[in-house]
Amino acid sequence: MTITWRSRVVFAVGIAILLVGGAIRRYAVRTLDEYFTPTVKIHEGQQVVDTDPYQWVRHPSYTGGLLEYAGIGLVQSNWVSLITIIGGLVIAYVYRIRIKERTLSEELGEPYQRFLDRTPYRMIPYVW
Repeated sequence: MTITWRSRVVFAVGIAILLVGGAIRRYAVRTLDEYFTPTVKIHEGQQVVDTDPYQWVRHPSYTGGLLEYAGIGLVQSNWVSLITIIGGLVIAYVYRIRIKERTLSEELGEPYQRFLDRTPYRMIPYVW
């Protein structure tokens, strides 16, 4: 494969997107603090977190993850790989978001419903 200025630009953009995504994801996890878990689980006395990145989207950790993997796909300069990675991740995130929002609505009740009303975008501001 010949390295061209275009491939270098795509690589650099991919690295930048990967780093921004990682920063967003870490910011979201730090904001949740002890409420962050790899599984959908409610802690005793859990409160709704609606500050920092959670004031813009409901699931900023997933936003960051999506950006990270988009960056990886761009770095690889393989469009099939990029589409496959992003497509699979979107399917997984949509599934998990449905479960997570249903669980949080049931367990946290009205405070979580107010959060949903105030924060209409799940993962991508002004899109979804």
